Amino acid sequence: MMEAIVAAFLADPIKAILGSGGVLGLVMLLVKESRTQARSRVRLLGHTYEPNGSYECPTEVRVEIENVGREPTSLEPTVLMTCRYARREFKMATFKIAEADRSLPPVTPHTFVLLGNPPVGFMFSHFRNYRFEFTRGGSVNLRILNASGEAAGPLKFLALKWLFVLTGALPHVKG
Repeated sequence: MMEAIVAAFLADPIKAILGSGGVLGLVMLLVKESRTQARSRVRLLGHTYEPNGSYECPTEVRVEIENVGREPTSLEPTVLMTCRYARREFKMATFKIAEADRSLPPVTPHTFVLLGNPPVGFMFSHFRNYRFEFTRGGSVNLRILNASGEAAGPLKFLALKWLFVLTGALPHVKG
């Protein structure tokens, strides 16, 4: 019996794995999985700095997060932020979500406040990337070009970031 299973697998491995559905079965399985997955959208609302003369700068970041999937999810309590300083230095900081209720029901936007103490030069940093982790549905990156709060898609963000790293140019800065 085991030889018959191995022979059937070797003859047509896709059909053996997916059953008689074949490629159509695989497509249906992927569509079903993608429709039930929790997906989220993040938007920056603003940030507040409180420089106090020390090495760290207490910072408050307000974001709006919407679960656009069909399944409920919730945020992990910490958000990792990476950025570049004017001398092309790479810096990281961790922000904590201030709200106790981090749940995200489907299709309902929620405003969250992130609190952190990044290094003092954070106010003047470029290419900020906030990474939000969720209990279901993976993670979402919020890419901000500079202190103006201008968001960018992944391609524009990476192209401008590598242009800055290699040459020091900041074509997205106006003025």
